[in-house]
Amino acid sequence: MAGAVAKRVTHAVAARPAKRGALRSRARESARRAREAAYREIVLEAAERVFADHGFEPTRIQDIAARAGVSVGTIYGLFPGKAELFQAIHEQRLGDILAHAREAASAGAATTLDTLLDGMAGYLEYLMAHPHYLRMHLREGGAWALGPVHAAGGQAEAWREGLAMEAALFRQAIAEGVLVDEDPMLLAKLTTAMHQVLLADWVEHGMKAKPKQVVARMKQLFRHAFVRKD
Repeated sequence: MAGAVAKRVTHAVAARPAKRGALRSRARESARRAREAAYREIVLEAAERVFADHGFEPTRIQDIAARAGVSVGTIYGLFPGKAELFQAIHEQRLGDILAHAREAASAGAATTLDTLLDGMAGYLEYLMAHPHYLRMHLREGGAWALGPVHAAGGQAEAWREGLAMEAALFRQAIAEGVLVDEDPMLLAKLTTAMHQVLLADWVEHGMKAKPKQVVARMKQLFRHAFVRKD
């Protein structure tokens, strides 16, 4: 009996260092992940500003590192290259925009048209609240209605999902006799083009107009273009 007890005590004592070692290992891994997440956020924010100021092609990783206050090696430890960093910004922002759109669509607006306009308003307000991303997006020079210029992976998927959500609301509003009878996907793309031009005009004029004014103008233009008059 005494021998069995002694054996258990010996095993317990021997297990303690291993348990402490596992705890230290998990703590180090947790700290590493937190540090990596913090650096990633710093780099993404700096890259967004640099891309907004100079565009994709002229921007160098060295420029982003200088703005972020980190080494070039730190950036390459987080992202394989400039293209992946650019896409990561888009994926993060597009994910946020989709979340806003879903929230607006489920807010219980009185009509389908109100739901559609609320979603568009949320989209514009988000972009105007993040002017560095907006300018970066506009600098790409592509047509937003045709998808992101450097689309890949989650970025392309988020764009398609957002456009499909909008087209579904168009389809419903057309069925209700509220909007002009046209291809819902075409109307969604035309609206996206309208947003791009409206926001580009806002940036060109120094972003002086209040977001509420821009949204009100968008709603007015939308009603003129797509709401049935009969």
